[in-house]
Amino acid sequence: METSRKILHVDRKEINYLRTTLESYDGMAVLRTIDPHEARIEIMMSPGCEDLISALLDSLVKDEGLMIRHTNIWRTKNRMRGGFWKHGRATLNQAVMFKMKNYVTIDGYILNVLQRRMLKDTWPRKHDQNGNLIRPLEKDAYTTTDMVGAFVIEVPGNPPLITEIGFGKGFDHDWRRKVWHQFVQNRNLYVGRWVEVMHMPHGAMEGGRLRGGRLIRFRDDIKRKTLVHTGSYDDS
Repeated sequence: METSRKILHVDRKEINYLRTTLESYDGMAVLRTIDPHEARIEIMMSPGCEDLISALLDSLVKDEGLMIRHTNIWRTKNRMRGGFWKHGRATLNQAVMFKMKNYVTIDGYILNVLQRRMLKDTWPRKHDQNGNLIRPLEKDAYTTTDMVGAFVIEVPGNPPLITEIGFGKGFDHDWRRKVWHQFVQNRNLYVGRWVEVMHMPHGAMEGGRLRGGRLIRFRDDIKRKTLVHTGSYDDS
Protein backbone atom coordinates (compact mmCIF):
# COMPACT_ATOMS: atom_id res chain seq x y z
CA MET A 1 0.00 0.00 0.00
CA GLU A 2 1.19 3.52 -0.80
CA THR A 3 1.93 6.19 1.78
CA SER A 4 -0.85 8.78 2.07
CA ARG A 5 0.03 12.44 1.85
CA LYS A 6 -1.65 15.53 3.29
CA ILE A 7 -0.49 19.03 2.34
CA LEU A 8 -1.35 21.78 4.84
CA HIS A 9 -0.67 25.38 5.81
CA VAL A 10 0.19 26.09 9.44
CA ASP A 11 1.48 28.87 11.64
CA ARG A 12 5.16 29.11 10.79
CA LYS A 13 6.29 29.08 14.41
CA GLU A 14 4.40 25.84 15.08
CA ILE A 15 6.12 23.71 12.43
CA ASN A 16 8.75 22.24 14.75
CA TYR A 17 6.19 21.49 17.47
CA LEU A 18 3.91 19.80 14.96
CA ARG A 19 6.79 17.76 13.55
CA THR A 20 7.89 16.60 17.02
CA THR A 21 4.33 15.67 17.98
CA LEU A 22 3.61 13.68 14.83
CA GLU A 23 6.93 11.89 14.73
CA SER A 24 6.65 10.90 18.39
CA TYR A 25 4.17 8.30 17.12
CA ASP A 26 6.91 6.02 15.85
CA GLY A 27 6.51 5.07 12.23
CA MET A 28 3.05 6.54 11.78
CA ALA A 29 3.86 9.84 10.06
CA VAL A 30 6.69 12.04 8.84
CA LEU A 31 6.48 15.81 8.32
CA ARG A 32 8.52 17.81 5.83
CA THR A 33 8.45 21.51 5.01
CA ILE A 34 7.59 22.27 1.40
CA ASP A 35 7.72 26.08 1.56
CA PRO A 36 9.01 27.72 4.76
CA HIS A 37 7.90 31.21 3.64
CA GLU A 38 4.24 30.18 3.22
CA ALA A 39 4.54 27.63 6.06
CA ARG A 40 3.32 24.89 3.72
CA ILE A 41 4.04 21.37 4.94
CA GLU A 42 3.50 17.79 3.80
CA ILE A 43 2.55 14.99 6.16
CA MET A 44 3.32 11.48 4.89
CA MET A 45 1.22 8.86 6.71
CA SER A 46 1.82 5.14 6.88
CA PRO A 47 -0.94 2.93 5.43
CA GLY A 48 -3.80 2.47 7.90
CA CYS A 49 -2.80 5.48 10.03
CA GLU A 50 -4.77 8.16 8.18
CA ASP A 51 -7.74 8.28 10.56
CA LEU A 52 -5.54 8.42 13.64
CA ILE A 53 -3.38 11.23 12.24
CA SER A 54 -6.47 13.18 11.16
CA ALA A 55 -7.94 12.80 14.66
CA LEU A 56 -4.64 13.98 16.17
CA LEU A 57 -4.59 17.07 13.96
CA ASP A 58 -8.20 17.87 14.89
CA SER A 59 -7.26 17.56 18.55
CA LEU A 60 -4.30 19.91 18.14
CA VAL A 61 -6.58 22.49 16.54
CA LYS A 62 -9.40 22.15 19.06
CA ASP A 63 -7.51 21.61 22.31
CA GLU A 64 -4.20 23.42 21.75
CA GLY A 65 -5.24 26.18 19.37
CA LEU A 66 -2.97 25.30 16.46
CA MET A 67 -3.99 26.92 13.17
CA ILE A 68 -3.96 24.26 10.47
CA ARG A 69 -5.58 24.61 7.06
CA HIS A 70 -5.69 22.52 3.91
CA THR A 71 -3.52 24.03 1.20
CA ASN A 72 -6.21 23.70 -1.46
CA ILE A 73 -9.18 26.02 -1.77
CA TRP A 74 -12.54 24.35 -2.30
CA ARG A 75 -16.22 25.07 -1.87
CA THR A 76 -18.73 23.51 0.48
CA LYS A 77 -22.29 24.78 0.89
CA ASN A 78 -21.43 27.84 -1.21
CA ARG A 79 -18.54 28.83 1.06
CA MET A 80 -14.85 28.87 0.32
CA ARG A 81 -12.63 26.73 2.52
CA GLY A 82 -8.90 26.30 2.87
CA GLY A 83 -6.24 28.74 1.77
CA PHE A 84 -3.03 30.27 2.97
CA TRP A 85 -1.64 31.50 6.23
CA LYS A 86 -0.76 35.02 5.23
CA HIS A 87 0.53 38.23 6.73
CA GLY A 88 -0.62 41.49 5.16
CA ARG A 89 -3.56 42.24 2.91
CA ALA A 90 -5.90 39.30 2.41
CA THR A 91 -8.64 39.07 -0.20
CA LEU A 92 -11.84 37.06 -0.06
CA ASN A 93 -10.84 34.92 -3.04
CA GLN A 94 -7.67 33.84 -1.27
CA ALA A 95 -9.71 32.33 1.59
CA VAL A 96 -6.74 32.94 3.88
CA MET A 97 -6.40 31.37 7.29
CA PHE A 98 -6.57 34.70 9.11
CA LYS A 99 -5.95 38.41 8.76
CA MET A 100 -4.05 40.65 11.13
CA LYS A 101 -6.01 43.84 11.86
CA ASN A 102 -4.40 46.86 13.47
CA TYR A 103 -6.66 48.93 15.72
CA VAL A 104 -6.20 52.29 17.43
CA THR A 105 -8.47 54.12 19.89
CA ILE A 106 -10.09 57.55 19.78
CA ASP A 107 -12.55 59.50 21.93
CA GLY A 108 -15.86 61.01 20.86
CA TYR A 109 -19.17 62.02 22.38
CA ILE A 110 -22.63 60.60 21.71
CA LEU A 111 -25.03 62.58 19.54
CA ASN A 112 -27.78 59.99 19.19
CA VAL A 113 -28.74 56.40 20.02
CA LEU A 114 -30.13 54.22 17.22
CA GLN A 115 -32.52 51.33 17.60
CA ARG A 116 -31.38 47.90 16.42
CA ARG A 117 -32.98 46.55 13.28
CA MET A 118 -33.05 42.98 12.02
CA LEU A 119 -34.15 41.30 8.83
CA LYS A 120 -37.74 40.08 8.92
CA ASP A 121 -38.22 36.32 9.10
CA THR A 122 -40.59 36.49 6.14
CA TRP A 123 -38.19 38.41 3.90
CA PRO A 124 -36.51 36.20 1.25
CA ARG A 125 -32.80 35.66 1.86
CA LYS A 126 -30.28 36.10 -0.94
CA HIS A 127 -26.62 35.09 -0.75
CA ASP A 128 -23.56 35.99 -2.77
CA GLN A 129 -21.28 33.49 -4.48
CA ASN A 130 -19.45 32.82 -1.20
CA GLY A 131 -22.59 32.11 0.80
CA ASN A 132 -22.70 35.46 2.62
CA LEU A 133 -26.07 37.07 3.22
CA ILE A 134 -26.80 40.07 0.98
CA ARG A 135 -28.36 42.81 3.07
CA PRO A 136 -31.37 44.26 1.21
CA LEU A 137 -31.64 48.04 0.85
CA GLU A 138 -35.41 48.20 1.24
CA LYS A 139 -36.56 49.54 4.61
CA ASP A 140 -39.55 47.21 4.50
CA ALA A 141 -37.15 44.28 4.82
CA TYR A 142 -36.36 45.15 8.43
CA THR A 143 -38.15 45.26 11.76
CA THR A 144 -37.01 46.99 14.94
CA THR A 145 -36.06 45.27 18.19
CA ASP A 146 -36.00 46.42 21.81
CA MET A 147 -32.21 46.86 21.75
CA VAL A 148 -29.74 49.61 20.93
CA GLY A 149 -28.19 49.16 17.50
CA ALA A 150 -25.52 51.85 17.37
CA PHE A 151 -24.32 55.14 18.80
CA VAL A 152 -23.94 58.18 16.59
CA ILE A 153 -20.85 59.99 17.85
CA GLU A 154 -18.88 63.09 17.00
CA VAL A 155 -15.08 62.94 17.05
CA PRO A 156 -13.64 66.46 17.55
CA GLY A 157 -11.35 67.65 14.81
CA ASN A 158 -11.02 70.06 11.93
CA PRO A 159 -13.43 69.18 10.50
CA PRO A 160 -15.15 67.00 13.13
CA LEU A 161 -16.16 63.49 12.17
CA ILE A 162 -19.71 62.25 12.77
CA THR A 163 -20.09 58.49 12.46
CA GLU A 164 -21.95 55.44 13.75
CA ILE A 165 -20.22 52.91 16.00
CA GLY A 166 -21.30 49.40 16.87
CA PHE A 167 -20.60 47.14 19.82
CA GLY A 168 -18.21 44.25 20.30
CA LYS A 169 -18.84 40.84 21.83
CA GLY A 170 -18.46 42.21 25.35
CA PHE A 171 -21.81 44.01 25.08
CA ASP A 172 -24.48 41.31 25.14
CA HIS A 173 -28.19 41.53 24.35
CA ASP A 174 -29.15 42.18 27.97
CA TRP A 175 -26.84 45.22 28.04
CA ARG A 176 -28.22 46.47 24.72
CA ARG A 177 -31.81 46.15 25.94
CA LYS A 178 -30.95 48.02 29.13
CA VAL A 179 -29.33 50.90 27.23
CA TRP A 180 -32.24 51.18 24.80
CA HIS A 181 -34.88 51.17 27.54
CA GLN A 182 -32.94 53.82 29.48
CA PHE A 183 -32.65 55.96 26.38
CA VAL A 184 -36.38 55.71 25.61
CA GLN A 185 -37.19 56.80 29.16
CA ASN A 186 -34.62 59.63 29.22
CA ARG A 187 -33.12 60.53 25.87
CA ASN A 188 -30.60 62.90 27.42
CA LEU A 189 -29.08 60.17 29.58
CA TYR A 190 -26.55 59.19 26.90
CA VAL A 191 -26.38 62.26 24.66
CA GLY A 192 -23.16 64.18 25.30
CA ARG A 193 -21.51 61.27 27.09
CA TRP A 194 -17.92 60.55 26.04
CA VAL A 195 -16.89 57.13 24.77
CA GLU A 196 -13.66 55.46 23.78
CA VAL A 197 -13.81 53.76 20.40
CA MET A 198 -11.44 51.42 18.62
CA HIS A 199 -11.13 51.48 14.83
CA MET A 200 -8.78 50.54 12.01
CA PRO A 201 -6.62 53.56 11.13
CA HIS A 202 -6.24 52.65 7.45
CA GLY A 203 -8.94 54.42 5.48
CA ALA A 204 -10.41 55.80 8.69
CA MET A 205 -11.82 58.91 7.02
CA GLU A 206 -13.18 57.14 3.93
CA GLY A 207 -16.89 57.77 3.52
CA GLY A 208 -16.97 59.95 6.65
CA ARG A 209 -16.74 57.06 9.07
CA LEU A 210 -14.40 55.25 11.41
CA ARG A 211 -13.57 51.97 9.74
CA GLY A 212 -14.58 49.08 11.99
CA GLY A 213 -15.54 51.46 14.82
CA ARG A 214 -16.52 49.63 18.03
CA LEU A 215 -17.29 50.87 21.53
CA ILE A 216 -14.71 50.03 24.19
CA ARG A 217 -15.99 51.93 27.23
CA PHE A 218 -17.67 55.05 28.47
CA ARG A 219 -15.27 57.88 29.37
CA ASP A 220 -17.08 59.21 32.44
CA ASP A 221 -13.77 60.69 33.56
CA ILE A 222 -14.26 63.36 30.86
CA LYS A 223 -16.84 66.08 31.52
CA ARG A 224 -19.80 65.36 29.28
CA LYS A 225 -20.91 67.71 26.55
CA THR A 226 -23.93 69.87 27.32
CA LEU A 227 -26.22 68.68 24.55
CA VAL A 228 -29.94 68.17 24.42
CA HIS A 229 -31.31 65.42 22.24
CA THR A 230 -34.33 66.79 20.40
CA GLY A 231 -34.57 64.38 17.46
CA SER A 232 -36.37 61.10 17.09
CA TYR A 233 -34.76 58.02 18.58
CA ASP A 234 -36.01 55.97 15.62
CA ASP A 235 -33.39 55.64 12.88
CA SER A 236 -35.90 54.65 10.21
